[in-house]
Amino acid sequence: MALDKAGLKAAFQSVFEDLDAGKTAEQAATQLSDAIDTYVKTALATVNVPAGTFLIAATAGVPNPVPIPLTGGPSTVPPGGLS
Repeated sequence: MALDKAGLKAAFQSVFEDLDAGKTAEQAATQLSDAIDTYVKTALATVNVPAGTFLIAATAGVPNPVPIPLTGGPSTVPPGGLS
């Protein structure tokens, strides 16, 4: 998975630079959880299915002859994930 570590660090840094007597622990926790949520949900996942491990929908149910690259991200993966 390709994750944006620099973006997460910048979001955390923003939370900690903005700490003052007026910010509650709940507000800081919300900002941190939002940053982590964004970090995870914007990842791009790439999976290679090895040859012979996936049954192709066919009369005889033949195993895949070559590796199958699957790539998905927030805009390409349907709700519930790849199937």
